[in-house]
Amino acid sequence: MWVFPLGAALVSSYFSGLLATQFRSRPRPNLLAWSIALGMFGVASGAAAVGALVGWSPLTFRIYYLFGAVLNVPVLALGTLYLLAPRRVADGAAVVTMIASIGAAVVILGANLNPGGLATEGIPRGSEVLSENVRMLSATSRSSGFWSSSAARCGRPSGLRANVSLGSSGLLWPICSSRWGPRSSPSQARLPGSRRDQQRISCSRLVCSSASV
Repeated sequence: MWVFPLGAALVSSYFSGLLATQFRSRPRPNLLAWSIALGMFGVASGAAAVGALVGWSPLTFRIYYLFGAVLNVPVLALGTLYLLAPRRVADGAAVVTMIASIGAAVVILGANLNPGGLATEGIPRGSEVLSENVRMLSATSRSSGFWSSSAARCGRPSGLRANVSLGSSGLLWPICSSRWGPRSSPSQARLPGSRRDQQRISCSRLVCSSASV
């Protein structure tokens, strides 16, 4: 079962690098945010591969849950805000995201884990490892995918489609949790903007990686 998360880690890391290269040539914050989000997905998938291959440790699960179930979606949504919303709105959201990410990291890294929930050959379920209070971070993170809905005020018709796609992907994550099988199909969201800005972020949904809440 470790092959699929490893493949997801490699593919998402590749696309993260592509976006980082574009950011260096055209320093636009939306490209940076998407690159970071895909990098986080790669880290989470890598942790899942290690856990499935050699067994889950508390540190492996914390990394997987933090980057895959908590931090990923808000940063991905932040990129959409930078593309569609007024700059001051996106900058404000970036500050909030940074502060919230630091707080979430402190909570996840210091949370008490149920060792019995880690004794699995697949992906541990968040409900069997973490307390309900801690798992609320994941639910809040997924709902924050709708931050980008404010970007529809910019008057771009395509913005609303991107917002619905982004939010729906975030809400579908827990349903797909622990299913690293070959039937998992990527959702390909075409981001609005100029032709050069329309990056297909299919690798971020190659395999559903978020832990269930």
